[in-house]
Amino acid sequence: MGYQEALSCLDDDILLELAVQLRERWEDVFRNGLTVAEKSSSDASSCLPMEQIQYCRYLAPREPVIQAFHALARWRWFCWYVGCTDRKALNALVSACRSAGVRLSDKLEQLNLISASLDYV
Repeated sequence: MGYQEALSCLDDDILLELAVQLRERWEDVFRNGLTVAEKSSSDASSCLPMEQIQYCRYLAPREPVIQAFHALARWRWFCWYVGCTDRKALNALVSACRSAGVRLSDKLEQLNLISASLDYV
């Protein structure tokens, strides 16, 4: 895995895998560090505006996995839009999942470790 691949780790496959794990708990994860009440927040990883949660809840089909994936994809786009790095976004995502009591897949844990390890290389 090259340096660039490790930084581009929030692809659709990872988000879908996480959405399957989250199911109905996706809103708990977002409330634990992935949303922001104000548009002028200094923390780019908490970049999804609160009103976007309603869009994900009501515009996506009423299937929890699809809603979770939709929310994660919107969050990823907002992170990109505000200039959040993949590493910072991944750290925020992992922290939010842990705060919500969601057990992460081995793949996501490995990506987080690889991302953190790049700081020491």
